[in-house]
Amino acid sequence: DLAPYDESDPLQALQGISDELLRFSPTLSQRPRWLVFNKVDMLLEEEVQEKIDRILKALDWQAPYYVVSALQRQGVQLLSQDIMRHLEELWEQEQEDADKATEELAIQSRMQAEAREKITALAEQRRAERKAARANHQDNDDDDDDDVEVEYVP
Repeated sequence: DLAPYDESDPLQALQGISDELLRFSPTLSQRPRWLVFNKVDMLLEEEVQEKIDRILKALDWQAPYYVVSALQRQGVQLLSQDIMRHLEELWEQEQEDADKATEELAIQSRMQAEAREKITALAEQRRAERKAARANHQDNDDDDDDDVEVEYVP
């Protein structure tokens, strides 16, 4: 987003996403990326171009990029068409070149394995945190009895 609701820096957000992607799946992080600037309707044209130029320069971005406003549907059709065209080209290349298709399957398998490994590690971390929290709660269970006395009367 060029105009994030929290007024954060779009370049820092993009770099954060890239870092997270690398941690999640090194294989996925090496795949081609598309740069899409969204929410351009929230800024003046001069601001849009200034921000885009700054980000492109900082990233040394040489590939195409897209400027869209999802709200106003500006640039969305071109982006959608280019995505479809790109996917069809990849599919055709894989149909014509068995080695390319095999390579793509291997890449997909690596990404899936990395994702499963990361998700499993996160789930184990959450279980350990919940277990520690329950143990901490049980350890502290008697601590709150000092200020309230409950008496059951039939």
